[in-house]
Amino acid sequence: HIPSPLMPQICQEKAHAYEELLRRQVLNIVVPGFHSFFRDIVDAGIPIALATSSPKREADFVLRSLGILENFDAIVDISQVQNSKPHPEAYLTAAQAIGFAPDSCVGFEDSLIGVAAINAANMKCAVVGTTLTTERLDRANLKYDLYVSDFRSVSLGELSLLFSLSKGGS
Repeated sequence: HIPSPLMPQICQEKAHAYEELLRRQVLNIVVPGFHSFFRDIVDAGIPIALATSSPKREADFVLRSLGILENFDAIVDISQVQNSKPHPEAYLTAAQAIGFAPDSCVGFEDSLIGVAAINAANMKCAVVGTTLTTERLDRANLKYDLYVSDFRSVSLGELSLLFSLSKGGS
């Protein structure tokens, strides 16, 4: 049993240690080409939303550590939905928050449950293959419109092509 006067200090030290661990891990998990691709989206004026299963505090911390928090038009975290992924609620809420119909949005995912949520939301799906292979996606019978190994191999032009092809364009 820990004496109650020490609890706030212990909790604060635990939170600080966790944030330091996250800070170090964030720098290790940034997918090559991400910052440049993200900057292209911001510079093009495309609204950006995040649909995350993480608590807001953790999502904000990671985005702030990456230096991109201020670029998000909406962040939908686990506290804002009743159903977690693979349910589409987080993605649908994010699309609504930026004023877009789901079928006019592209969701980026690196997990099977996230891809399933995007599929259920009727959004275009771009898979970032950091943890997923096309074989795993196919075995899970999940649909994806674009598969990239990292962000160096995708452009805004490719994303816009997803929509022109789906509407009968060339």
